[in-house]
Amino acid sequence: STVITDFNLGYKLNGTVYFSTTINGVILNPGASTTYYLPGFNVTQPINQLCGYCQLVGDINLLNDTSCVNVLGNAPQTLNFYDDFETGATLWYADNTQSIGTNWELGLPQYNVTSGVHSGLNAWDINLTTPYSNNANVFLYSPIFDLTNTVHPKLSFWQNRNCESTWDGLRVEINYGFGWGLLGNYGDLNGTNWYTDATLNSSSLPGWSGNSLSWQESIYKLDAFSNVGNTQFRFVFTSDNSIQTDGVSIDDFSMTQALPYDGALLSATTYDTLYAGYSYPLSVYLQNVGINNLTNASIQYQINGVTTTPQPWNGNLA
Repeated sequence: STVITDFNLGYKLNGTVYFSTTINGVILNPGASTTYYLPGFNVTQPINQLCGYCQLVGDINLLNDTSCVNVLGNAPQTLNFYDDFETGATLWYADNTQSIGTNWELGLPQYNVTSGVHSGLNAWDINLTTPYSNNANVFLYSPIFDLTNTVHPKLSFWQNRNCESTWDGLRVEINYGFGWGLLGNYGDLNGTNWYTDATLNSSSLPGWSGNSLSWQESIYKLDAFSNVGNTQFRFVFTSDNSIQTDGVSIDDFSMTQALPYDGALLSATTYDTLYAGYSYPLSVYLQNVGINNLTNASIQYQINGVTTTPQPWNGNLA
């Protein structure tokens, strides 16, 4: 056991030294640790390898002197953003390095009950043609999004899932410059179809498990993050040490914000029992989901495939 006082510290970007410095006079006793903040870097390619390193005179164990991560180099995306994954994985990155036999893969899912896609021909899937393995811990990284000055941003995606109930499954994490953290919680009022379990046994965190019985849309309102700047998400799939099934598929991802003018017709109701030859009133529930006040709209409906004449509405919905 030796006290450390002088060492070299730096990092490489894509194999080339980007920054290096010598640290002098710092006393690190055996078992102690500290944090250093180094100058930033610029990337020019979609996927980059960033490796931090330290060099100490007389160090006989060189296996723990370097740590590497993969960094996406795409420019931040602005809202509104839609991705059906039909143009490839240009903006997405899968990290499968922590597991053997479980991988995020892009293509056509062709295994058991989670075969197929929500739209098109491609989806991100846990093992396109085989079940997942034991002790999985794999990550699918989204593009980076600029949430500066966004209004009512929200994340949406479709999932098709068949995992060991309460044990294996999926969660979503967020990073806006302060490290990765769980997005939402079980029973979160900001979410729609957001997590089926308060705790997954394979991760000790909330997530989705079990069988979704086909495709299901999950939505999370991001108002709390509407001005945090650059933000990234990742889908994390974990499993325990027994019972392997299909896994999960992700399709039709979107990051959107409120439009200047947007009215949503949430429901239409009339009497429970209708008789031929009579005219009945129809009530519709219209909600303003846009940024500006809604003062007029044109409303119409179909009955037996026939579209009725548009009916004007005038008022003021803030």
